Amino acid sequence: RMRVWRKSAVCIQAAARGHAARLWTRRERAAIRIQAAQRRRRAQRQRAYLGHERSTGAATHLQRVARGHAARLLVSKLRGQAAQFTAVVAAEKAERKRIQQLQDVRLKAMLNPGVTTAPLMAGKGPAPVIEIYQTLNTLRSRTRKPQRLPSLAANADVTLCTTHELGMAYQLLSAQPRRTGRGKAAQRMAILHAF
Repeated sequence: RMRVWRKSAVCIQAAARGHAARLWTRRERAAIRIQAAQRRRRAQRQRAYLGHERSTGAATHLQRVARGHAARLLVSKLRGQAAQFTAVVAAEKAERKRIQQLQDVRLKAMLNPGVTTAPLMAGKGPAPVIEIYQTLNTLRSRTRKPQRLPSLAANADVTLCTTHELGMAYQLLSAQPRRTGRGKAAQRMAILHAF
């Protein structure tokens, strides 16, 4: 009987151990399943995040490319404007140089009364008063504004001046104190009308 009891006890113990083992295995399997599900969900989230980051990175790259393209367009536009501005400045400089050379020739003609203005005016004879006035007006003032002389141009009593009279007008003009604005214009008109 003792052996039977012992054997049954051993069987019960073995059965209990087997049951515990099965319970442990079931628990382990459940834990393994839970961990696998957690790993799957984590990998899914990571893949979604990486995809979002990749798309965001692509958008950032496109923005960077667009910014670079806009910057290159702006640089080319500024270069074109700079080239245009340089061309305008060069044209203005050439025009100023041409006017300066013409003024130097006329000044030599003024200071030397024996020189005639016929070669300067391309065979047109002595210079008219309006030409003298424009010359005197541009000798000292380097203005780019066009000279407007409606009253003098509309005057029918425009006489011709020789280079000697032109030299006298220049001497009168340079001998008097400098004036600006309307005073200077009135002074030059008075000198011209003195002839």
